[in-house]
Amino acid sequence: MLIDTHCHLSKDDYENVDEIIKNMDGYMITAGSDDKSNLEVIELVNKYDNVFGVLGIHPESVTEYSEESIQFIERNLDNPKIVGIGEVGLDYYWDKTHIAEQKELFIKQIEIANKRNLPVVIHSRDATLDTIEIINKYPNTKFCAISMGGDGKIRKPKTWYSKWRIKFFQSPAFINGTVRLLGDVEQMKQSFGKDFKYHADMLFRTPDYFDYDLLPQTNKIRVCLQFKKGRYLDRKMLHDIYKYAEEHDDMEFHFITTHMPKIGLTYQYIPQKQSRNIYIDTYKSPRQLLGILASCDVTITSMLHVGLIGLTVGTPFVSYRGPGKTKSFLKTIGGDWAILPEKISFNELRNKILTKGKDILLKQYDQISINKMIEDSKYQYDFCTSIIERFA
Repeated sequence: MLIDTHCHLSKDDYENVDEIIKNMDGYMITAGSDDKSNLEVIELVNKYDNVFGVLGIHPESVTEYSEESIQFIERNLDNPKIVGIGEVGLDYYWDKTHIAEQKELFIKQIEIANKRNLPVVIHSRDATLDTIEIINKYPNTKFCAISMGGDGKIRKPKTWYSKWRIKFFQSPAFINGTVRLLGDVEQMKQSFGKDFKYHADMLFRTPDYFDYDLLPQTNKIRVCLQFKKGRYLDRKMLHDIYKYAEEHDDMEFHFITTHMPKIGLTYQYIPQKQSRNIYIDTYKSPRQLLGILASCDVTITSMLHVGLIGLTVGTPFVSYRGPGKTKSFLKTIGGDWAILPEKISFNELRNKILTKGKDILLKQYDQISINKMIEDSKYQYDFCTSIIERFA
């Protein structure tokens, strides 16, 4: 069974909310963020058996809410299908002019949750220090990390995290969770005194819960690309990809993103426009993203979750200028060959990877290890169930 613990089933985001819910084989917890969406949450939880909700005022709505907004939330907490307070928190990315008001609103909603013994769904962006400072004042509030991402190696925490984040990880509020790489169990114990469990990433279960639509068939090699901007981006590689796409007609290049545009995360590179054999596939839904990944012959990405999801639908992936956790994961499935050199040329990439064929690349992984991970990933659900039973 799938439980989507955080979604926004708002008419501002989707034109077909009812269809999305009816196609969901499992449960959904939809989050409010302002007066309008909180009302939508109540309407949906009362209409559908498989929809539950949390109510809250998002920090971006701090200048729009009123006391009636808070009273509406409190009045509806008696509804048995309202299971928490959220989405609430601090966001200094868009607006730093109302920090005091954001803090006041955040604290007010935490106190409501504590009074009713309800969990809190927290949003924190560019506000880590203040978020941790506030939640440390409420020791009954617990935080649990699922599939926490490290690179499987033992490292000194201060080289990776701020002193405030280390203090938070070591606090009683941060309870034992799960890690996605076995080596991170010892990292969490040595660095933070936590007894985390290893279970393979829940993303391995993706095909069990989502359908997808394949792109039209083609004789061309389809390459899925997910690049980060900044220092990870190789302009020479991009130039050669565009040039090849223009001069040849045996490959398609699909640039993808994995966030909705409205989220405001813009670190993923996409071309300015589509052109011959160059496609822009911005994220619209899990069904759409899975369809693109499944239709491609190989995915080139620096992000583990992108490659892992593609792998679950039968598309091999290689790590290009990615972080350590992507490389560490590939090594656990016999994928050393899939860790590309930092300065690989397009011609080398084409000859060594792109033209090899999907089936040949897949066979180069350790399929026994992958199958074990797929089986083990089921236990993430059991772990989450135990946390809910203990604290919710």
